[in-house]
Amino acid sequence: LVAQLHGQLGQLRARQAELQAAVERQVAQCAPLETTERDLQAVLLEIHQEGIRSEKDMERQLLAINDEQVAARAAQEGEMAALAGRYAAAHARVAAAAAS
Repeated sequence: LVAQLHGQLGQLRARQAELQAAVERQVAQCAPLETTERDLQAVLLEIHQEGIRSEKDMERQLLAINDEQVAARAAQEGEMAALAGRYAAAHARVAAAAAS
């Protein structure tokens, strides 16, 4: 019985060694895939961050354009007010000349 158990123990140890070798082969095969996955995740993160940077840059540009439009509108309104003042003064002079 002891010899039989010794034989079974030897077989179990041999099978354990085979399984351990198979596990190590699988781990070795997965290592490049894990590296590739990490590389892809890094690339995706960079793409995402670039998208955020582009979006913020576009927002800054749009705000700058809006500021320019507001300034241009204010300048136009100032010019229109000046023209209206000159028109009113010219009209007053014409009315005064017609009255005299």
